[in-house]
Amino acid sequence: VTADAARILRIPNTHNFKSSSALAVKVIWKLDTTIDLETFAAKLPPLLMPVLPAKSYSATDKQDMKQAMGESNYVKKFPRLLEMTLRGSGCNQIHKAVMKPNALTYPEWLHVLSIAKHCEDGEEWAHKISSKYEGYNREETTSVTASIEAPHLCITFEKDNPAGCENCPHKGKIKTPIKLCVEIREAKSNTIEVTEGNVIELPKAKKAKVLIPDYPYPYFRGANGGVYLRTKDKEGNPDEILIYKRDLYPIQRLRDPMEGPCYLFRHHTKREGIQEFVVAGIKLSSREEFRKAMGMNDIFVLSKNQEALMNYIGRWISELQNAQDEIKVKTQFGWSDDESSFVIGDREVFVDRIVPNPPGGRTAQYFPAFRKKGTLEGWKRITKFYNRPNFEEHQFMFALSFGSPLMQFVPNIAGAIYHLTSSESGFGKTTGMWGGASVWGNHKRLVLHGKDTGNSVWNRAEIYKNIILYIDELSNYPPKEASDFAYAIGDGEQRNRQSNAGQNLERMRGEEWSLLCGTSANVSLLDKMSEYRALPKGEAQRVMEATVKKLLFTPEEALLARELNEDLVNNYGHAGEVFIQHVIQNIDTVRKLVNKNIEKIIVAAALTPQNRFWSAQTGVTYTGALIAQHLGLIDWDLDALYRWIIQKLKRMKHDMKDMDIDIGDMVGQFYSDHPRGILRIKSTDDARGDSGVEHMILPDAQPLYRWVARHEYDVNKLYLLPKPFKEWCVKQGHHYSAIREMIFKELNGKTAKMRLGRGTKLNLPPQHVLELSWSYDEFTAKQQEVADLITVEDNDTGKTD
Repeated sequence: VTADAARILRIPNTHNFKSSSALAVKVIWKLDTTIDLETFAAKLPPLLMPVLPAKSYSATDKQDMKQAMGESNYVKKFPRLLEMTLRGSGCNQIHKAVMKPNALTYPEWLHVLSIAKHCEDGEEWAHKISSKYEGYNREETTSVTASIEAPHLCITFEKDNPAGCENCPHKGKIKTPIKLCVEIREAKSNTIEVTEGNVIELPKAKKAKVLIPDYPYPYFRGANGGVYLRTKDKEGNPDEILIYKRDLYPIQRLRDPMEGPCYLFRHHTKREGIQEFVVAGIKLSSREEFRKAMGMNDIFVLSKNQEALMNYIGRWISELQNAQDEIKVKTQFGWSDDESSFVIGDREVFVDRIVPNPPGGRTAQYFPAFRKKGTLEGWKRITKFYNRPNFEEHQFMFALSFGSPLMQFVPNIAGAIYHLTSSESGFGKTTGMWGGASVWGNHKRLVLHGKDTGNSVWNRAEIYKNIILYIDELSNYPPKEASDFAYAIGDGEQRNRQSNAGQNLERMRGEEWSLLCGTSANVSLLDKMSEYRALPKGEAQRVMEATVKKLLFTPEEALLARELNEDLVNNYGHAGEVFIQHVIQNIDTVRKLVNKNIEKIIVAAALTPQNRFWSAQTGVTYTGALIAQHLGLIDWDLDALYRWIIQKLKRMKHDMKDMDIDIGDMVGQFYSDHPRGILRIKSTDDARGDSGVEHMILPDAQPLYRWVARHEYDVNKLYLLPKPFKEWCVKQGHHYSAIREMIFKELNGKTAKMRLGRGTKLNLPPQHVLELSWSYDEFTAKQQEVADLITVEDNDTGKTD
């Protein structure tokens, strides 16, 4: 016995005769206070009974205990039973206690008290029921009520008063009348506390409070969550119907340019926390579309419950329409129309505040990619890894992320590409773009892959609008797609398409993007384009390309790279807000700085208007890096980065000369591509002798298969059939009319009609041809002049080839 002496089973100083010899009953220890179990157990004989250590209860244990003690989603209310009883659909035993209290026997009184006691405000109702009795005694009632341990069963009521249970509508359906007192417990407060790690939509905090709005009448929220409806059964008795087991409610009216009226919902889940999603209003009125929309957001709806849930949502819609104005949904991230704010996922950054950005049908799926993780200081460790010599190629890839939003300040240029290539994997191409992506959010979600479809890439570019677009591993891009890709980045909008809504409507296109694009591959992007177009000069003007070499060699450096990857996984999404808010606060100064740096680079690298994409890309990227350094986000040697930029631009400008069209080279290439389609012969005229017979000349080579030209090599004349020559030019990616004009201008070209087989046995009628000729000495002098010019310009870079 561990408590009071009143519960000792035998009187002290007597004997227990159950054993063979009588045992004395003694008090071995007596205290005025209670003691803990371990101390008490120490006084017992060894091995008599095990003593378990004190148990610590988890939050789940405590919740289970609350439910066991009645603190669950249910509550028992005695007035509910009284109302049903007075209506004739309750319990006649209770009816007798209310209407004929003096006729109750003592057992019947106990039965009624057992029901009242175990309801809400039980003792109060026990006295109200008992007070009508002529011999009512408050102390006795309190004492008797306290002694009742559980609500009595129907069979117990019936045993003492059989007549009271005759014709009972609940007979055989319930075991105790207290079942008729049960109703759903309504939540006392709509403010709930969510712990860190169990909430997704809220800012990270150890404890976060969420205010749940009042549900529209007659719906209410259960004590432990869930949606319930107050109603009445067939007999008019109050009833509560479960509509949905979790908290689910709309919180905002939205106007989406594509979807029309939409509603932002909040869904409370046990494991994933609070989820938010958007549903178009048109889907909420269709049974099939409603079921799909809910299912897409982990809300499982059975057919028998669907109408009830739709009615609940419909009641909410009516409430919101009366209480809220619509919020216009943004369909793109990046700069607002007036450049007063910048949207980053679910946040809109202003000059002095950061406010939530409501999700839309196009943007909601990208919100998770822009959420923060870790700390800003943890993220800065990522930038420190790149603060080392010879990492300029990687620094530039990283800094594109800061430069991309500044493309907004460069007119008439929608985008440009920076491509990193290496002969092998593992040289840090991908990691550089991961670092840049971590400025805005989760690099794993933000960086696209070469295997992604073209439509998905352009849709992402349109959504990002001004935020950097990174695409990893373009090695398998087909040549034509690589060429189209370079042009499309600079177009600023994706191609027009029909919508997939089953209507004859064009797909809505957003505002033009203005951003930078970073790509990587194990092959040159320009080489890929050259497979499609012989001289991809237009594409090359839109692309900066650099080759990376192995820069990490030691085990210590390998460990640093490993730490870099861990920091990337655990810290992201902080720097973008800091950077862009500073830009908004100093927007006029930043705009001037961008233009100043672009002009500075143009002069230093001797760029021309044709190099406008290069100057724009390098100017905004260098400016973005300067701002990031000013804010303490990076600590790189930006003077070294600037020197690298100028040297890179000079080298690229020199390399572009190899892409200038040389009409002599072109004709020579056509000639070499058709060695068996050209009649090679000495010149001859069409004069005939006295006999009228044409002079015959033995050709050096006769055409086989397809005839494309006649070459009179002794006088440097070439006659081209226009059709095969045009087909070849187009296949090489050249503009035929421009090539034709160059032939007229530089190779004494003209159109003519002649017999290609003249002077041979090939007696063919005259045909339209392009006649061209050249002087060997004149052509050689021109080629030497170009070569001398290239050498002089290349010497300006400090290099010679």
